[in-house]
Amino acid sequence: MANKKITELTNLQTPVANSVFVVVDLQNDETKKVTLTNLASVIDTQATANINTVQDNVATLTTTVNGVNTRLGANVTLLTAEDTALQARITANTLVAAANDFVTFTQLNSNINVVQDNVAGILDGTTFTGEVTMSDDLIVSGNLNVNGDTITSNSINLVIQDRMIMLANSVTGAPTADVGILFNRGNQGNAAFFYDESAKTFKVSDTKDPASNTTLSPVTASNLDVGILTGATVKFNGTSVATAITDNVNTITTTTNAIEARRAANATIMTTEDTALQARITANATLRANEDTALQARITANATLRANEDTALQARIAANTLVAAANDFATFTQLNSNINVVSANVAAAASLADATALAIALG
Repeated sequence: MANKKITELTNLQTPVANSVFVVVDLQNDETKKVTLTNLASVIDTQATANINTVQDNVATLTTTVNGVNTRLGANVTLLTAEDTALQARITANTLVAAANDFVTFTQLNSNINVVQDNVAGILDGTTFTGEVTMSDDLIVSGNLNVNGDTITSNSINLVIQDRMIMLANSVTGAPTADVGILFNRGNQGNAAFFYDESAKTFKVSDTKDPASNTTLSPVTASNLDVGILTGATVKFNGTSVATAITDNVNTITTTTNAIEARRAANATIMTTEDTALQARITANATLRANEDTALQARITANATLRANEDTALQARIAANTLVAAANDFATFTQLNSNINVVSANVAAAASLADATALAIALG
């Protein structure tokens, strides 16, 4: 409740009607200047206002006290009902205890301790060996530490905020096992992207090893389709690709130079052979002309010889005829000799004709 105070008038010997006094209104935080004439009315007004305020405050306090008394009575009634219910439960528990022989405080305390231990075991996972099924969403605001051997996630989409994922976090000392990721491919086995500890290299391969293995055995190397491949050394079948390309370029250069040299040599050889061929063609033409001339001469000579032989043959036939007529008959020896001469002449004529035909064909 605000208080109003009027300043004390001190050392006032002879008040003057028109003297000015200062009155401080603490409730409204303001000062007023009054004269002695209206000071009494100001005092009456302030006193009346203060009295009204006090009365209002008393009325409010009375109302508050009545409310408190009412709530106190309700609470007493509620407490009485709860005491009654508690007494009934105590009585019921006593009857149960009596029916079960009795339960001592030590046993009850022991049971409470067991319950507390079980709850603690469930919370920290030391004694709980069952399974907890969570049908609703589970949100863990703090850190989640899993000390078991296996975490199985059958979620459709796994969203991870971490930028870095650490595998084999518990490894200490010198590494001995492979580390990587397996991809389940149904009845086709697994695909793996892993670090082969024995080879000290990353591998992308197909494997039939399960996830429980600490060492993976690749069945075949998998294909890798990338845009740009950057590496200090890229090998193919154990040989550096850069070295292989350089060797191939050198081999191609050497081969090209050899081909060019052989081509130049062949061009020279072909020019020489063309010249020799032209010379041979010219020589053959001359030789053929000479052979044609000689052949014609031989043909002419053979024709003359054959005519002469035919004339001689006719003469001999005529002579033989005369002899046969003169001797009246020819002996078998004579006839056979004549036949041999005729056969020889016919053979010579045939040989001459074959030589003539051959010469004509060659010409």
